[in-house]
Amino acid sequence: MHPQREQKSLSIAVSIAATTFILAVAQSSYAQTTLQLACPPDWNALTELDGPNPDRLILGLKAREWRKEDVEAVLAKTQECQRTSNLPESIKKAELTDIQTRAYPGALAAVERLSQRLQQEAQRTQPVISPAAADAPPQASAPPQVSERELAKQRLEAEFAQQNARSAEIEPQRQVGRSRNDQLWFVGIALAAILAAWYWNRFMRNRCPNCKSTDYETTNVAEVDRWRGTKAVAKTVHRRGGVRGQSYKDVSTQVGVTFVKNQYSCRCRACQTEWTFEKREEK
Repeated sequence: MHPQREQKSLSIAVSIAATTFILAVAQSSYAQTTLQLACPPDWNALTELDGPNPDRLILGLKAREWRKEDVEAVLAKTQECQRTSNLPESIKKAELTDIQTRAYPGALAAVERLSQRLQQEAQRTQPVISPAAADAPPQASAPPQVSERELAKQRLEAEFAQQNARSAEIEPQRQVGRSRNDQLWFVGIALAAILAAWYWNRFMRNRCPNCKSTDYETTNVAEVDRWRGTKAVAKTVHRRGGVRGQSYKDVSTQVGVTFVKNQYSCRCRACQTEWTFEKREEK
C-alpha cells in the first residue's frame, strides 16, 4: 500500500476514535445530569430549589442547573404517572389540581429566584469593566475598598459627633435656664415665708386690742376646763419579715392624754389695757 494512503487512513481512524470518545464523555455527562424521576415525582423536594446550597442534588440535578423545562418535565411525569395509577379519578384530579395551582408555580418561582440570586452573586464577584476603563493605563495602586459595615460605623460616629456638638451648644442655655428656675424657686420660698410671717403677726399674734401693741405682760393663768382625750402618735418600727436594720415602717397609734383649757389675763404696758384669751393645751 502507498505510504500516503496509509498515513491518511491512520489519521481518519484517529479522528473517528477521538470523536467516539468525545461523544461517550458527553453522553456520560448528560446521563449524570439527567432528571431522576420516580412515579409519582417528589414535588416536596422542589421546595429546596432556592435554598442556601445551589449545588445540592435535587431529583438528580444540582439546584443551579434547574430550568423551567425541567419543572415542566416533572409535571409531565406526574400526569403520566396518574394515567397509569389505580387511584380513583376524583383523588387524581384533586392531586393534579393542587400541583398545578400550588407546587408547580412555586417551583417555577423558586427557579427564577435562584437564577436571579446567582446572577447577582456573579455580578458582585465579577465587577464590570467599561471600555474606557479597559483602555486606560493601569494605575499604580487602587485605594482600599471600604466595606458597608465600616461605612455604617463612620456614619454613626459622624452623627454621634454632631449630637455631642449640638449638646455642647445647648448646654449653656440649659444651665442658664436651670439657674433662673432655681432663683425663681428661692424667691418664691422667701416671699411665702414673708407672707406667712406677716399673716401670723397681723392676725394670729396676741396683741393689745386697744393700741395693737405686742408689749404686754401675763398677769394670771386660770384653768377653766379639763378633759381626757386621745391623740395619734407616729413611731417607726421594724417591718416584720424584713432585713433588720434596713426594713422599717411608720405606725400610728392612739394614746390617752389630758387636755386643759387655760384662761390668760394680760395687761398692756403701753396703755394699761387688760384683756383675756383662752387657749387649749395638753397637760
